[in-house]
Amino acid sequence: MFVDFDYAVAIGSSFEAFAALAVDQGRCEEAAQLMGAAEVLLESAGASLEPGERALHEQTITTIRSGIGQGRLADLWTQGRTMSIDDAVQCALSS
Repeated sequence: MFVDFDYAVAIGSSFEAFAALAVDQGRCEEAAQLMGAAEVLLESAGASLEPGERALHEQTITTIRSGIGQGRLADLWTQGRTMSIDDAVQCALSS
């Protein structure tokens, strides 16, 4: 996944927010993929979550795990890490 460094943090944070929304809609599989996509972007920028973002991050992961299990979470997270930006955006916007 390649994106201009200046936008990596903003896009990664947005994917985290879309993952939280997906969880609220019962879309745990898509949320897991978005969390993986967010992680790779934030890592590429050398960024970490702010303390306020960390709580939502952890809550989102916990809800995903309870919805689909740890094994499925890990598989989908890995898929999300390899998604293109366009595919991740489509995932975020799917209903």
